[in-house]
Amino acid sequence: MPRSITIQSHAKINLILRVGPPMTDGYHPICSWMHAIDLSDQITIEPLNNTQPSKFTITWDTGKPVDWPTQSDLTHQAHAVFERLLDRPIPVHISIRKSIPAGGGLGGGSSNAATTLMALNELTNAGLTQHQLRALGHKLGTDIPYFIDLESFHARTTPPPAIVSGIGDQIDRMKPITSDLTLLIPNFGCPTPKVYAAFDQMENQQPSMLDVSSVRAMATAGTLNQTPLTNDLCLPARSAVSKLDQTITTLQSIGLNPHLSGSGSTMFLIGHLNQPTLEQISRTCPTLRTIHTRLV
Repeated sequence: MPRSITIQSHAKINLILRVGPPMTDGYHPICSWMHAIDLSDQITIEPLNNTQPSKFTITWDTGKPVDWPTQSDLTHQAHAVFERLLDRPIPVHISIRKSIPAGGGLGGGSSNAATTLMALNELTNAGLTQHQLRALGHKLGTDIPYFIDLESFHARTTPPPAIVSGIGDQIDRMKPITSDLTLLIPNFGCPTPKVYAAFDQMENQQPSMLDVSSVRAMATAGTLNQTPLTNDLCLPARSAVSKLDQTITTLQSIGLNPHLSGSGSTMFLIGHLNQPTLEQISRTCPTLRTIHTRLV
């Protein structure tokens, strides 16, 4: 492995997320319109001498180290499963400079893991196919296959949007659309198991609309303002996490109607907000962070 790779690992938004009742294995089938956004972490993978152990350096863009163990990071796990598949050590130094908020439904960890798998595949000349890489990533997380797209990886561009269905393993790529977005980042997370448990309790109230063609029709309706951006996990997340419910209620009281990404807690609004609106958010929800971004 004679060279290093530095690449941007982009976040995603669930513009539409439909969820079905759990199957016998406990997984919930989904049908989601996912789209990459212009918010990314930077990953550098540098080959090391065969006598050196692999090293992981994960920090925020402020330079502060992350507050979770390296072994629990999906990047570390992706490197480990790749080594097991090749049945040999792959000594590398993986450095991640994170800008994507953690645990908020933006897929930062999944994107990092997918990027790592594709980068290791390139550095080692392992020759794994896209199907093999997605199957490997799916073992670690159901959002990972969306981010695995070898064509865009080799071009160093973002993965195209897709209708993601099944248990995250069926990827139907679509043309990208353009839109500005404003992310609303709370200072708390929404534990995914807790949100799905709340969903199961509300299951009979949930519509069963997992037909891929119907979601695709909504996704190709035109601009986002013409598309119903439905998330079946929004009500369960509000039920499971009272802080989220309070935040959304407060935002609605000032005339905003935020959409939830994934199981939360990140919300988003279409377009960039003007300064008076940003100041109003700051007054009513002082712990809420806003980030201007766009679909890419």
